[in-house]
Amino acid sequence: MQKQKTQYKVITPPILVMIHGAGGNYTNWPLSLRKLPGINIVALDLPGHGKSKEEGFDSTNAYAHFVSNFVTNSNLKKVVLVGHSMGGAIAMYEALGKPSWLCGLVLLSTGAKLKVSSQLMELLKNHSKNISSFLSQNLFSTHADPLLISESEKQLSKINPKVLLGDFVACDNFDIRDRIKEIKIPTLIIVGEKDCMTPPSYSQFLAENILGAQLEIIKDAGHMVMLEKPDEVSKLIVSFINR
Repeated sequence: MQKQKTQYKVITPPILVMIHGAGGNYTNWPLSLRKLPGINIVALDLPGHGKSKEEGFDSTNAYAHFVSNFVTNSNLKKVVLVGHSMGGAIAMYEALGKPSWLCGLVLLSTGAKLKVSSQLMELLKNHSKNISSFLSQNLFSTHADPLLISESEKQLSKINPKVLLGDFVACDNFDIRDRIKEIKIPTLIIVGEKDCMTPPSYSQFLAENILGAQLEIIKDAGHMVMLEKPDEVSKLIVSFINR
């Protein structure tokens, strides 16, 4: 019997690199999201955040440069950037540079422009003791577990005020509305229906201007959609990666 030659290709799933938002750290991604079955995941602490000992930045392009260096130095070849809020801005800024290793985006609670309210900027500049409470009350929907809100407030109270201010300066200066159509890689957009910091209209603008983007609006969830609705977010990401 003559042996048949079978042609085949090993398809390697992409690595997910998760980028948290302003004032956050890698624990903003719940464990269920960091342990998705069959998917390799790296959840970063940006400079000045979490366990990182470096200084924070005040621009999304500086943070994007950090992410790019991490991916390159780690020799990652096929990456989907998963970014929340400021992390989404960083991911989009990265996508505009069209790096060869980037094959997709998952954008949560973000926008092409991230204007910060004058009230919040004033609290940040004055290093107000009320800032962590103010932020926590605006990060979650009224349906959120009170424990999530108190844990968020505790986390925010620990971050260096200079780093927190720098993050929101970076957000306030972020505006790629005139370039958003340059992003042409597979993109999943997720937003909470009750998000008052980056409302669903921001995500709808992204979906209308990124070719082929998939928009998912999650009911009864606020800005921290992945903490409020981890199971729904996990299912959406797994489905997006496996499609």
